[in-house]
Amino acid sequence: GLGVADLANVVEDVLVQWGVGSEKDDHDSVVKALLRLDMQDAVQSFSQHLKDWWSAAHLADILYRGNFLPFSQQFASDVRHFSIRCYLDLLISSNNLWQVAAAYVRGAVECDCRSNDVGTVGGSQRGFQRKWEMLHILCNLVTRQNPQWDKGRRRLLQACPEHLTGTVWDQMTGRSATRLLWSPHELAGVGGGAAAEVQVAWGMSHLAKGHEAVALHWLSRGNSAYVTDLAHRSLMTFV
Repeated sequence: GLGVADLANVVEDVLVQWGVGSEKDDHDSVVKALLRLDMQDAVQSFSQHLKDWWSAAHLADILYRGNFLPFSQQFASDVRHFSIRCYLDLLISSNNLWQVAAAYVRGAVECDCRSNDVGTVGGSQRGFQRKWEMLHILCNLVTRQNPQWDKGRRRLLQACPEHLTGTVWDQMTGRSATRLLWSPHELAGVGGGAAAEVQVAWGMSHLAKGHEAVALHWLSRGNSAYVTDLAHRSLMTFV
């Protein structure tokens, strides 16, 4: 019977004989790479020729999880991250998809934190830069949302970077563990996170509508400096 290499040669001959047009050639390059088990070239073909970032990201994810495209290769980690980053741009353009975008941010960070080879080729600085970029994306994402109901607000607060947990590599035990994805030191670079900013924005919104009690609740949770003045003003109404 035909082996994998034989099948790849047969398919290549067929594509050369019957393939027509540059667009078909672009699709053919992906098929030929997959049949040759050249996973790195397959992902690169998705990225460069087809301009299909969604498929490229998920193809890279499947190949990585199947150990066909290990993160020890600089190309693998960079292409996967760049593909997901491009897909995130599409998701962020719609506020209705913010939870999907937040899930992709979490997944991208988890993949960098899941092993002790965080930096891959290029050193740990590469992994740190990717985490830093995802941190800024998530902060921007959650601070843009304005849910009107308590359930939506609780869900948004859980997605803030200072509360987001995931699977990371534990250097002490030598195994994966569930913990916060960003350290306090990393969060300090964005003012400690996004929850305080979000809650203060909600408080000010309620204050503008004359809902002082609700405003005081959210402003206090966001550690706003305006809490003292608002509390004093509210107490004065009872005097």
